[in-house]
Amino acid sequence: MVFVQAPGDSIKSIMPTEDKRQPECPKKSRLMDQYSAAIAEFSRTAAIVNMRMGVMYKGDYDRLTKAVDEARVLTEKAHRELLAHIEEHGC
Repeated sequence: MVFVQAPGDSIKSIMPTEDKRQPECPKKSRLMDQYSAAIAEFSRTAAIVNMRMGVMYKGDYDRLTKAVDEARVLTEKAHRELLAHIEEHGC
């Protein structure tokens, strides 16, 4: 049972509603973890380029921007795979 109190009101009890969520899908969880990891890597590499811009050699900049682009591609792929699973599996 959950209790809430509105300003100037007495405490009212609210009966919990039935949980209508579907059981967790292991494949969806795995795909969500992969997507989250890909986003984190993309953010990390982009932040490095941002911090080092203007203070690194062009070759280093080119390597880092290539890593950012590769991380972006992996992020987009992970997102597509997650959306395709949700569409196909309905979870």
